[in-house]
Amino acid sequence: MGGISLGMGAAQMIVGAAQKKKAEREKAAAEANRPQFAGSSELDKLYKTEEAAAMTPAQQTAQYKLGEQQTQRNLATGLGAASASGGLSQGLVNKLVQGSNDSSMRNLVASQNLKEQRMGRFGNIVGQKAAEGRFKFQTNQMQPWEMKYSDAIAKGVAGSSTMQSGFQNAIGAVGSIGTGLASKKATG
Repeated sequence: MGGISLGMGAAQMIVGAAQKKKAEREKAAAEANRPQFAGSSELDKLYKTEEAAAMTPAQQTAQYKLGEQQTQRNLATGLGAASASGGLSQGLVNKLVQGSNDSSMRNLVASQNLKEQRMGRFGNIVGQKAAEGRFKFQTNQMQPWEMKYSDAIAKGVAGSSTMQSGFQNAIGAVGSIGTGLASKKATG
């Protein structure tokens, strides 16, 4: 009877070790095929577009350039009209140039306001990218690490429990064998 218990204890240790090894292979295969959070390509494109727009100086925006083009046309038209009518005087030229300068300042202010709006949109997108980065880190790095850590603890506890049961069965079997031999010796 003791030999059977000893054999069962050894079998229990072997089966427990095989189950543990199989679970480790399955876990490794699952980890190798684990999906990764890559982020939003649309948000990346929007980020790049808004970053470029936000970093463009106001004087280089299409709005400013178009406004300046119109200002120069207006100045040329005014100078041409005054010259054609024979009323081109120093005072009129000064007024036309002053109007042109005022128009340029308005163009610059309007372009600067547009730049500030773009900076605000860019700031919002930067916030979205930061939130996405935190989510990506949590999903791709922290959660898998936490799962591995918990799994390692659980496997350690299960392995210890299986080994302890096998040792107890083996020790009980050795004790039974010893008792059986002692009783044979006493009767024999």
